[in-house]
Amino acid sequence: MCATPSTPAINAAALKYATRGLKIFPCGVDKTPRVKDWPNAATSDLAKVRWWWTNDPTSSIGCPTGQVNGVFVVDVDLPDGPASLAALEAKHGPLPVTVEQITGSGGRHLFFRCVEGREVKNSVKTVLGKGLDVRGERGYVIIAPSGHPSGGTYRWVLTEETEPAVPPAWLLDLVAPLPKAPVKPPKTPPKTPLPLPTSLGTTPYGRKALEYEVEDVVTAPEGCRNSTLNTAAFKLGALVAGKELDQDEVEEALLEAALSAGLSEQEALGTILSGINAGMLEPRTAPAPAVSEKLISREKILVQDGNLPAVVDRCEQLLMREDLAPEHRIFQRGGVVVRIATLPSPGFRDGVVYSEDGIGRPEGAVVISPVDRVFVQDILGRLGHFQKIDGRKVGLKNVDVPKSIAETLLARKGLWPYPSLRGVILCPTVRANGSLLEAEGYDPASGFYLASSMKVTVPETPTKEQAVEALEYLNGLLVNFSFVSKVDQAVILALILTGIVRPAVENVPLFTITAPVRGSGKSTLVDIAAVLATGRRAAVVAAVRDQEELRKRLESSMLAGDSMVSLDNLNGTLNSDLLCQATTQASVKIRPLGVSQQQEVPNTAVFAANGNNLTIAGDLSRRTLQCKLDPNCERPEEREFEFDPVALATARREEYVSAVLTILRGYVVAGRPSMGLSRFGSFEPWSDLVRCALVWTGAADPCESRKEIISDDPELATLEAILSAWHDTFSDVPMTVQEVAALAALEDVPVLAECITAVASDKRGKINNQTFGFWLKRNVGRIAGGLRLQKCNLPGASAHWKVEEA
Repeated sequence: MCATPSTPAINAAALKYATRGLKIFPCGVDKTPRVKDWPNAATSDLAKVRWWWTNDPTSSIGCPTGQVNGVFVVDVDLPDGPASLAALEAKHGPLPVTVEQITGSGGRHLFFRCVEGREVKNSVKTVLGKGLDVRGERGYVIIAPSGHPSGGTYRWVLTEETEPAVPPAWLLDLVAPLPKAPVKPPKTPPKTPLPLPTSLGTTPYGRKALEYEVEDVVTAPEGCRNSTLNTAAFKLGALVAGKELDQDEVEEALLEAALSAGLSEQEALGTILSGINAGMLEPRTAPAPAVSEKLISREKILVQDGNLPAVVDRCEQLLMREDLAPEHRIFQRGGVVVRIATLPSPGFRDGVVYSEDGIGRPEGAVVISPVDRVFVQDILGRLGHFQKIDGRKVGLKNVDVPKSIAETLLARKGLWPYPSLRGVILCPTVRANGSLLEAEGYDPASGFYLASSMKVTVPETPTKEQAVEALEYLNGLLVNFSFVSKVDQAVILALILTGIVRPAVENVPLFTITAPVRGSGKSTLVDIAAVLATGRRAAVVAAVRDQEELRKRLESSMLAGDSMVSLDNLNGTLNSDLLCQATTQASVKIRPLGVSQQQEVPNTAVFAANGNNLTIAGDLSRRTLQCKLDPNCERPEEREFEFDPVALATARREEYVSAVLTILRGYVVAGRPSMGLSRFGSFEPWSDLVRCALVWTGAADPCESRKEIISDDPELATLEAILSAWHDTFSDVPMTVQEVAALAALEDVPVLAECITAVASDKRGKINNQTFGFWLKRNVGRIAGGLRLQKCNLPGASAHWKVEEA
């Protein structure tokens, strides 16, 4: 086993190297690069380096050698390297003191400065002697404090601040001899004479094919190296005959790759020339572009018995490639591997996708979907070229992605390197610190994936005048609606801003819209906010009376990552424990259908509900903002307007989103001035950004709507009636449930009887003592109408209760 150095140490070292301008890239403990095309991928960009080591903090640090970092390395391997180096120094003179590290296996890495005009190539045992390798152009070494397959770690002998020494002349002559006339063995002519290519050089396709085959040779396993080299030479020879490649360039590249793989120069040259000459008998040119791209983009992966963990490690790196299409990228969310999917799917009709969970989503809606084994096999099959050693003949054979690889990959819960996904957003937004999030793709700072290329126009430092103009522009969308007051209009403005700014705040209130008649535009207002935030109408949860069914549908919506959810046509009273959780908690524990274990899901949705004469009950009332509409006519659906607000929001979406961001950025740039508003418990960050920004630009305070919601709460009204009747009957004398129920049944206290029966009656209309006891426990300590329900600590088997003035 390998002793892995501490993750913070490797992370800090990688950032330190990048700060000093050293170009690096991540590798596995087995020294294999974890990025494609590492010579070009290596970088000193701090953001890129931080991203690499944040997503895979156990990666070793690869350091390219050659002109890219201005150094070459003499690798002194055990057991023969020290003796060979001593012999060289005895013959030519001692090496100067230079930057040096001890490798994980106990060897040495000596770093020397590159000299202009002298190109140092990679060599294995052939230039300096047995046990002495050289890493130069297109080479790399692992640097401290990375781990080693043997179990050791790399460590510096001198501090990193030491500059590499200039190599002595004798060492430079050995590793980078001055050019002289090349001496090559005669080429074996092809069996059928072919004319030499009239146009030397390399086409883009030929270059890609050469890189692909060279990588294949370098990574070939022991026992397959010579056959892999022969196959590569044959394929490239065909391209040489097809005038896609230059023969000299192919020979040089394959020889360098063969030496890096561990083959001797004599053996490699014979195989290369034989393979190229055979391939030239079957000229080949670039195929059609689509086929070419498919061939070049796949990486080869060797599947061997007893090597499953290493193969899965490499597959994980394939799935972490930054050039993957959005639909092929995978993430982790709530302890589950997920992907981003776009509807339609089965159930599509009339522009809406009707899913099995009872939620209607518009065509093209983006949802978060769990990843299964078949999907993993499908994507890996597109990204990798999986092969096994063919036991019946020397060489490799192609295979499908083994099921065991996909199953192991999905089973690595807690070890996944995939980014944590909070949710998907479909327009630019602001982060919690007020900065704009507008780059398409995954945003590590917030955990959201921006699945949109929308370009917004927002001033760098918006003035208050610009923010006020932006608010007026938004209000132009709402001129057709019959708001009862400016507060009601402010609630919808808050809904619009919240839909766009949702990633910046953990908790947001429930938004409700009510009217005395149908056709007042309640659903349309929700769709306007949804179109601006997502580009499509909101996901709709149909009205159901069964609270358990409502809970299941809401949970399905949260699992799918819906950005905005509309509870449509909920006439009467709305009360939901899950909505109470969803509005005040950053994540909610959910048990998906057909699964025994709970899943903790990030809560990133904005919930809106609408209905005729809708009232909010229980704890949900303090978590809700409500907009009231009143068209003052019998058939409001027959009204005619100058424009369709949803169509206008869709057509000018970029302009309206820019207006929202101008309001929010303007308030942040102004220093978030205090607006002297009352506290909104559980929603302080939302209040400090959305609510204050609206009031700052001249809108009414949307939280003013809470007063009427709470006063209309039927549960609160019932509590007040019971406490008042109790206090009128018993004053502050402690009573048991049985005593109160018995006295309430008498004809001389009809008000108390009526109130208690409303919350604790059985099928016969009689007071149920057990139900009434549960109701008292649920409301103990609450204040209503200036009275408070208290539990008394008195002796006896039955609990005693009393109502006192608060």
